[in-house]
Amino acid sequence: MPDDGTFLIDGLPADDLDAAVLAAARRHEAPTYQPGPAVQRYSEQTMTFDEKVRWLTEQGLDALRGQAAGEFDLDSLPPLHEFTAEWVRQQLADPAVAPWLILVGPLGCGKTSQSFAAARHLVLEYAKQGRRYAWRFVTHRNFAAKVQRGSDEDAEETIRRYAHFPGLLIFSDLGDFNNQDFGRAADYTSRLVNHRYHFRLPTIYETNLLYHRDQFVVDMEKELDRSIATMDTLLDDRVIDRLKAGWTAPLPEVNYRQNQGRVMGT
Repeated sequence: MPDDGTFLIDGLPADDLDAAVLAAARRHEAPTYQPGPAVQRYSEQTMTFDEKVRWLTEQGLDALRGQAAGEFDLDSLPPLHEFTAEWVRQQLADPAVAPWLILVGPLGCGKTSQSFAAARHLVLEYAKQGRRYAWRFVTHRNFAAKVQRGSDEDAEETIRRYAHFPGLLIFSDLGDFNNQDFGRAADYTSRLVNHRYHFRLPTIYETNLLYHRDQFVVDMEKELDRSIATMDTLLDDRVIDRLKAGWTAPLPEVNYRQNQGRVMGT
């Protein structure tokens, strides 16, 4: 697994992706197919269908556990929220109908665990069909750092890696990035959202931001807290409208991190 907070399953079979999405991705320089060692090993062995299902299940869950390590236990995730569960069902039926989901809620309410629960469900359902499910994860902070001037990463390669990725992209902590070179980070973020919107690529965005400042309930604490931002302070209205065209799932204000801390401290 790369050390940049992302995961990509190498050797995604072409027939596992919608043909139109794959064609669109190829026109925009999506990563080419390069079979990894695991895929080569798999293709060189003769497996029954049941063996293939078990192998794909193990590979998929191990990858998810590796990404989740240090954050939460993949085997102890909370159940899918009703909106997340409905989105997952729609992804399995026809991904193009509702390609992106925006999980909105305060810090610690379980947005990332919901994203991983959704990815786990999709990985397992695809494995049952003998198919591999491709996904990738990145935080907004890491994405913004990669496109900054002076970064060791190539900005255009970064936008291809995430914006053009034809599988599921989990884009975590939308709006949480270093303000250094703010304009450039906002521009590349807009490009990512626009591209995935235009080609209807499956995406889960996680954020604790409201869409517009006029959504705030005016009280003294919020008036005094100048660190509070909204999407309209970070992205232009056209990009916000495209996000709002997806399925927005407000999560309940339950702080799983605090709850976990109390349990661990007992």
